[in-house]
Amino acid sequence: MEDSTSDLLELLANKECHCKRVGYQMQCSYLWGMSAERLLKLERNDSGVVGLILDGTGWVEGSGRVFGDNKSLNRIQIYDAKKDKSWLVDLCQGLSRNRTLESLSIESSSWCKSDLDIFGILSPFLEHNSYLRSIDVSHDNFGALAACLSRCKMGHLEFISVSSRGGTEAEAATFFDSLNEQPKLTDLAFRMFRSHSRIGVDCITILKNALNRHNTLLLLVLRIELSEAGWEIFLSVLSHPQCSIQTLEIEARRFNVIHLARALAANNSLRHLCITCDRLPEVTIECWDILSRALCDVSSIERTWSSNHMLHKLVVSEVISANHELFDDKPIPSVTSSLLEMNKNENKAEVARQKILTYHFSEEGKKTIHVFAHMPVTTIPVAIAWIGRDRIEFTLMYDVVRAVPALFERLAGSGQNEEDVNMQY
Repeated sequence: MEDSTSDLLELLANKECHCKRVGYQMQCSYLWGMSAERLLKLERNDSGVVGLILDGTGWVEGSGRVFGDNKSLNRIQIYDAKKDKSWLVDLCQGLSRNRTLESLSIESSSWCKSDLDIFGILSPFLEHNSYLRSIDVSHDNFGALAACLSRCKMGHLEFISVSSRGGTEAEAATFFDSLNEQPKLTDLAFRMFRSHSRIGVDCITILKNALNRHNTLLLLVLRIELSEAGWEIFLSVLSHPQCSIQTLEIEARRFNVIHLARALAANNSLRHLCITCDRLPEVTIECWDILSRALCDVSSIERTWSSNHMLHKLVVSEVISANHELFDDKPIPSVTSSLLEMNKNENKAEVARQKILTYHFSEEGKKTIHVFAHMPVTTIPVAIAWIGRDRIEFTLMYDVVRAVPALFERLAGSGQNEEDVNMQY
């Protein structure tokens, strides 16, 4: 067994593990490997065996059969570290008859295609297990998985993660189309590590259409290569009225900030955004200004009101060492950082109000005080009350009234008495 795989198994074995993803969650104790004693417990449906990490260590020939009828085991992680795959065939044949397992993870340590068609054997399990909620696959031959999922009609999957270096664009299209059969999906991660492989416009359109049909998706992770037109198509998902994505993580070699800003301006769900590039292009002041405008368009009060008030965490990183997962997070300008801080407030009406007061009625925004000039007289008291409805903004309200003394002349000339004005509050 490779040292890295051994270290990972040692870390996971007999530990309490909790999935920290946004959607699917299940707490589970993992046991590492098989033995005659563990085989007996599985045959008896021992409730103490709910999670297994398997790599062929201690495998008892013929023990795969116990997984077919077992109803206590909830979660399995499979590592095909050994060259002899006979144990894996035995296991998959048993799992193909299982109908109660909730979570399955398969990882190929070698990242190379194997003659063993794992997903072909597991096809009945993937297609008919109504309890399956989570599937995590790191394997180059993910085309067979995509084919299985495209035939899966159970629709209970909540978490899907696929990582591959060997997938083709046609296989990616099949996988994206299969998402239409999973209406309860909350977490989706799709990573293609072939740097020379770019997904075309037609393929990414299939993903866009699938995502637009989901109003349950909370987390989306993508490592993918797209053209500029491809990014524009994908990012249109964020501006779709049904978009429910709260966390978006993008890994790419190139990225278009303008398309992102346009999508963010119309988005009402995204809270966390992380963009990681292998070779991050220079993020210019103009790029930051475009992003800031999406968070707060100061061209008018109406546009400020309709700006993005949801996004409050933005990370832009460059990969330093992919092998050691080292990243260099770029500093965010103070203006953008301030707007993100404002967006942390869960009261979004108050966020919009603070932005309007900050950029239209503060010392910096006095040029927009004239908005009162053409405001209906009956609206002016309401507007003033809106500005100074709490102690924090009382001083600002006072400054506004002082700056526009004609307000009082208009109110006096309108014939309104004090009681009428007070009723506007």
